[in-house]
Amino acid sequence: MAWVKNISFYIVAAFALNALSIFFESPFLSKFLHDNVINILINLLAINTATTGIVLTKLKEISENHKNFDFIDSYKELKFALIEQIILIGLSITALIFKGSAVIQAHLLHHNFIFDTLITAIFINALDTLRDTGKAIFLIIKK
Repeated sequence: MAWVKNISFYIVAAFALNALSIFFESPFLSKFLHDNVINILINLLAINTATTGIVLTKLKEISENHKNFDFIDSYKELKFALIEQIILIGLSITALIFKGSAVIQAHLLHHNFIFDTLITAIFINALDTLRDTGKAIFLIIKK
């Protein structure tokens, strides 16, 4: 159920940011994400993959030293997070293709706002995943 709350937050935040951009007549967010979102997502995936490797190493070390700890759920969550990021890269590419499609532009009212909101939501999700991974690193360092 937490993922529904998270996705809802990403969409509402993205909607608000894009509405604000339109209100202030600023193309910055749309142009920035259109030009950079794929590169940013790939770089965040690389960072998260390296960080996940560190986390997994530490979890393995803890489980070897303390046989009563079971990190199967943690492993599954880390794997899911990486798969989710790959899927989001694919969704971003698809959204950018649809946003630039003359066919969709002709048939879908407010297509720019819709696809900009989707791309912004994906970007916010990626930043949240990075925050979550960083939080895990600080928890491990703290212990």
